[in-house]
Amino acid sequence: MDIIVDPEFERLIPPLSEQELRQLECSLLDDGALSPLAVWASHNILLDGHHRLRLCRLHGIPFTTTSLEFDSRDAARLWIIGHQLGRRNLPPEQVAYYRGQQYGEQRSDPVENLQKPQCFSKGHCDPSGDSQEATEAPDATADRLAKKHRVSPSTIKRDAQFAEALDALAELFGAEFRSDVLAGTSGLAKKDIVTLAQMPRERLEALSHDRGNLREVAELWRKRKQDPTPSTTEAPPAPVADEEPPVSMANEARDYHGALVNILRVFGQKEESLEGLRGQLERIEAIVREALGEMAEDGEPEGVSEAPLITDEDLL
Repeated sequence: MDIIVDPEFERLIPPLSEQELRQLECSLLDDGALSPLAVWASHNILLDGHHRLRLCRLHGIPFTTTSLEFDSRDAARLWIIGHQLGRRNLPPEQVAYYRGQQYGEQRSDPVENLQKPQCFSKGHCDPSGDSQEATEAPDATADRLAKKHRVSPSTIKRDAQFAEALDALAELFGAEFRSDVLAGTSGLAKKDIVTLAQMPRERLEALSHDRGNLREVAELWRKRKQDPTPSTTEAPPAPVADEEPPVSMANEARDYHGALVNILRVFGQKEESLEGLRGQLERIEAIVREALGEMAEDGEPEGVSEAPLITDEDLL
């Protein structure tokens, strides 16, 4: 039988890591192809077993097939997606991708209110992938799949956005990009994929040869969408400090210092250290307060008692 590998169906098969691929190869070499390959009978199109078929052809290992009948290509796609979802230990990216694919295939009403990412546009969709319309609109397909997979309907819709965005980016970045994302080795979260798909195509093309900072680009784009207009009340720039204070300021500081020393000498204080100055200033403040209190008792005007006192912070 001349088995046909359909590119659209093949991309639905999760990628294998190098270690998993070596393990599969060793198993086929030691034990042969124990499980049959699934084939769409009337078209001889491979539905499951793409990695095994490639290795069997490479090493000349015989294999068997099992034939399945489907009325349409969409039905065959749904079988592949459901079969993959039935596997264990799938990365969360693959689970979300397949659920999103299921939603896209099983939508009963093509005009159901799913807000899809505007891929390669000027970015009109919600960066979080959880729009108000998608959350509130009734959707029988999302409800049905949510019950089947034990998640919320909004999760199903977010999965659909993720799947569509990833397929759109794979057209630009290549199939290996989708494989890395689904394998969980790209360093990109699902929200990053949805965000990147909103960006203008020319911006993405500039990143196609250097994808190491895609996550940072997605974060910056989300921040830009959350706060699209720069603030018009920016703080004025801080004045640049002079390397040396003006001569007038230096002379004034010396005058104040000389006055303080003279005052302290009157009180018999010879030490000019910071602690010494602070202690004497506290004594001066106490004497002034006591004098002002006596003046108030003798009937001096109230305005005198309310005059602000000079503290050590003012002088130092």
